[in-house]
Amino acid sequence: MLLQGPPGTGKTHTIIGLLHKLVEDIHPKILVTAPSNAAVDEIGNRLVHLNSQLKIVRVGIPNQINQNMLQYSLEEKAKKMHEEYEIKYKYEEIETLQSEIDRDKHKEDHKTEERIKILAKQIKMIKQQISTLKADYYRKRRQYQETVLKESDIIMSTLGSCCHSIVKTVYGPNSRNPFTCCILDEASQCTEIEALQVLNFGISKLILIGDPQQLPATVSSKFAANYGFDRSLMERFHEYFSKDEKNNPIYMLTEQFRMHSEICRFPSKQFYRNLLVTSAKTDISYKAFPIEPYMVFNIINSQESDYDSSKTNEKEANATARICEQLLGLNAEPKPSIGIITPYAAQRTLYKNLLNKPTYKHIEINTVDGFQGREKDVIIVSCVRANSKNGKIGFLSCKKRLNVAVTRAKYCLIIIGQINTLNQDPNWRELIKDADKRNCLKNVTCLDEIKLVKKNASRK
Repeated sequence: MLLQGPPGTGKTHTIIGLLHKLVEDIHPKILVTAPSNAAVDEIGNRLVHLNSQLKIVRVGIPNQINQNMLQYSLEEKAKKMHEEYEIKYKYEEIETLQSEIDRDKHKEDHKTEERIKILAKQIKMIKQQISTLKADYYRKRRQYQETVLKESDIIMSTLGSCCHSIVKTVYGPNSRNPFTCCILDEASQCTEIEALQVLNFGISKLILIGDPQQLPATVSSKFAANYGFDRSLMERFHEYFSKDEKNNPIYMLTEQFRMHSEICRFPSKQFYRNLLVTSAKTDISYKAFPIEPYMVFNIINSQESDYDSSKTNEKEANATARICEQLLGLNAEPKPSIGIITPYAAQRTLYKNLLNKPTYKHIEINTVDGFQGREKDVIIVSCVRANSKNGKIGFLSCKKRLNVAVTRAKYCLIIIGQINTLNQDPNWRELIKDADKRNCLKNVTCLDEIKLVKKNASRK
């Protein structure tokens, strides 16, 4: 099964609903996996929040597991089981003996004093036994870990940890406890080779959940990428089945709850065949925000500069700082969360220097990759590139990065760039054409012309 979850469509919420239904109806053994710890723990946190009685175990390296999920980790659950089976009754014995001592300690006769001494020795001996049993856990550790895995309904792990030897022992193809199915989240952000690992378990039902229109797996080797090793299994299926729309088996979530409908219009048209629609409740809930939801500023006389192996654009940075100042001065409570997306490290440093004041401390500055899967009330996309002579736009030419950049904002999306340069790319050209048609494009020659458009005000 293939499920495409465009931005803001509640992909994780859908996974939670699916897991609850599967556990209630058929009591399966499910492997839930993803390429990142963050994705696995996000599902885990939501699951236990909704139903703490679910039999969940989190497999992975403890220091990479979210704090809230540590109690569900394989190591912690195995230790707890060991204590309940072999140590808990020892503590109960100590409590019984201690209560006898407390009951008689006020008596001063010799016989009672001797009896209390004997009881104290027994307590000391039991404590020594407990220490021995705790040390003995590591000898029996694997046995308890296997028991925890067998008794769990949902096993959660990253792709990097799912083929751990103990998981393969319990749920491998030759075991008596095969997985009923596997749910692979962020399926478009891992390579095919990573995704194929789960087939080692002899799984007959695989559910791939992701969005091939967003960022792919990170593959450092250009040689490998040239041979297609940066492609995900989901992207392969998506490309193949998209050739026949009538018989396309990919399910797509089409209602999004994150973006204002004006922000959603362009990505829906450009990346999702106009199928992505905005929930009616979303615009209503954003009604109080005083700024128009979508603006594109063309900084006409800006110019990019080389800085080491990176790029900066000072005029664009100043324009962005002016916008941040206006946003923070809005009569809106609570103050909106603000994110600045820029593709270049040097520009990011420039922003950190420009916005190095307590007023701006809550503004997050990051790359497109850093904002993948996340959202802010207001997003400012700083394009940086401005070189009308050759029209090169570097990172910006990636269609998937553009999609991620323009789908992070909830209330308001502001794009700042130079049109003459951005027009060289077909996807950016469509964005600019769309913004102009909708009267969302504003030409800027000086900072004084940077003014956020208030709702119900006429656009110029």
